[in-house]
Amino acid sequence: MLTTSTLSCSEDRTTEEILATDVNTGTKLNMQARAASNNGNLPLTHPYLRTNIPIPNLVYRVDSRSPDEIFRDGFTARGNSYNLGNHVLGGSYMSTTGYISTSDNMESVLNMASSSLNNSLQTTWGVDSYRRAQYRTWIYFIAPSPTNFFSVNANVPPTPTFQRYAGQNEWVAVDRIYPGNIVSAMPVTRFFQSPPEGGLPTADGPVIYGSGQQRQNPSFNRSNPPYSPVGFSSVNVGQTSVNFCGRCEK
Repeated sequence: MLTTSTLSCSEDRTTEEILATDVNTGTKLNMQARAASNNGNLPLTHPYLRTNIPIPNLVYRVDSRSPDEIFRDGFTARGNSYNLGNHVLGGSYMSTTGYISTSDNMESVLNMASSSLNNSLQTTWGVDSYRRAQYRTWIYFIAPSPTNFFSVNANVPPTPTFQRYAGQNEWVAVDRIYPGNIVSAMPVTRFFQSPPEGGLPTADGPVIYGSGQQRQNPSFNRSNPPYSPVGFSSVNVGQTSVNFCGRCEK
């Protein structure tokens, strides 16, 4: 289990103050264009992040898009904000985050996939012989790199607001996950019956994981140059476990 140093401060800031500003707006790092060729295989660093936590061999991400698209394009963050606290809180912040969420805990990811199907009915994949609609999402298996992944649990402020998310075992990628870092994709499917007179569909049977249909990414290669976010060490990451409250002693 990851642990963080105990920090103390005579004047803690509130969560609202922590999240009030983000100076990165409009300062999108042009990471893809300046990536590995400039920065080589240097590990990710930032003065207010613990980036020396050993990364797992695999992390996982739920996404409704097909492997045809993801194996071709990889994953790209939605925005230009690198405030870690905002990213963890989610909601409207997800439209501007510069991070891509993954987890090293398969149980958590399976729960996310099941909830995704039940709550959003992500993608209509087909209709079976019983006229039941099959809804599908995917779990992507990813080989992370120390050049742009770091642990969320090791870096969020030690407050109840953030510690309640610890069970997600989240690792974030900065801005980009190359297609060559994606190992495979596992389908997650559930059947739903449509009411005869309209209304919301109802689940018909359990969530089905895999069913022998896992797809390997032909472009995956651990020796591919990893993604390296040039300039990340100078961006504003907001309040973290390292700079918590601004005047802390370990």
